Amino acid sequence: MTPFSFATAAQIVFGAGASAQAPGLARGFGARAFVVTGAAPARAAWLTEGLAAEGLAVALWPTPREPLVADALAAVAAAREFAADVVIAIGGGAALDLGKAVAGLLREPGDPLDHLEVVGKGLPLT
Repeated sequence: MTPFSFATAAQIVFGAGASAQAPGLARGFGARAFVVTGAAPARAAWLTEGLAAEGLAVALWPTPREPLVADALAAVAAAREFAADVVIAIGGGAALDLGKAVAGLLREPGDPLDHLEVVGKGLPLT
């Protein structure tokens, strides 16, 4: 067997009711939370209210569809302008995809397009 290492989150919280710990855990990252949701941001009210109760300023960014590059650029710009300390994504795949992009690019200088990666042989768009 070839040795390997695996990097993952520093902490994973799992179990019934574990999501209720999210606001308190987020507080450990700073005072400004950028929350990416799906098309129905009201479904995350429990989270945004919990974050506010922990003293965090909250910016909400709903995404109604699978994010396009333009959506990611706009969300990253908004998170930077908000000076987010933590990015939280809640909802379906589109929200999680966009949240990961925002979190990964938030502190990176320059154009987010510089970080796009193409897997496999690139083909011209027609």
